[in-house]
Amino acid sequence: MRRILLVCHSVEKAKELVESGVEIANRLDAAITFLFIHEVELFNFFNKERPFDKVELWKHLKSLLSEHGREDAVVLVEEGDSADWVEQELEKESSSLVVIDYLESVTATVVDRVSVPFLVLKRFSREYSNALMATEISQPKECLEFAKSFTQSIALYFDRSVVPIPYATSPVGDAVGEVVDIAVYEEILQFKEEELEKFCKENGLECRFESGDDTLENNILTVASQNGVELLVLSYIDSMTQLGSVVSEIIDRATTDILICQRGIN
Repeated sequence: MRRILLVCHSVEKAKELVESGVEIANRLDAAITFLFIHEVELFNFFNKERPFDKVELWKHLKSLLSEHGREDAVVLVEEGDSADWVEQELEKESSSLVVIDYLESVTATVVDRVSVPFLVLKRFSREYSNALMATEISQPKECLEFAKSFTQSIALYFDRSVVPIPYATSPVGDAVGEVVDIAVYEEILQFKEEELEKFCKENGLECRFESGDDTLENNILTVASQNGVELLVLSYIDSMTQLGSVVSEIIDRATTDILICQRGIN
């Protein structure tokens, strides 16, 4: 890993983000770029009477990074749309991981726009004792290896609802002329379950392949809560899939830190 991009929106969270980010960068042997984005409302520096000051904030952030042995970190202070700035920075210099603080309605939008791995910090933990990986990929090899950089204790959860339902043309037809092909669907589910079980056995992982009682996002959050996990990992193909389509809501509702990795992260 060559570089991680730390994205911050609040002066009050900057110290915690630096501490967590430096710990992660040291573990991954990565360089750091710290990007502070002034968006939504003014995050005044030091007290409410003083206006936002780019130079003063830049000096403050450089000082925080120097205190943690990262004098060489690049620090950027920008104003405007977070997703635009993150995209622009990643186009200028690629990163293997974006570590970002949580800002309601902003962080989820950034994640949706960019396909690199993200670590969304809500608790600002520096290490995790256990994680739950919710996945729609029966053999999520790349994401598993990536997640092992953060914790060795990982359980897999595969909700059956992420498997697309096959349709067949009905000889009689309903309103749309299609019906669910139950036989094919059951075969697909069985194949997915066998693949997942094989993958979990090969990697010594606990895995669950089941149908939850609620919506996909609720099922994932419920299992994470029941397992008492400290890190929730979301492994999906892209934002158009069943799991990909609920990532934003999970980000907004989860109470743990969240590691996001789409297929092809390596």
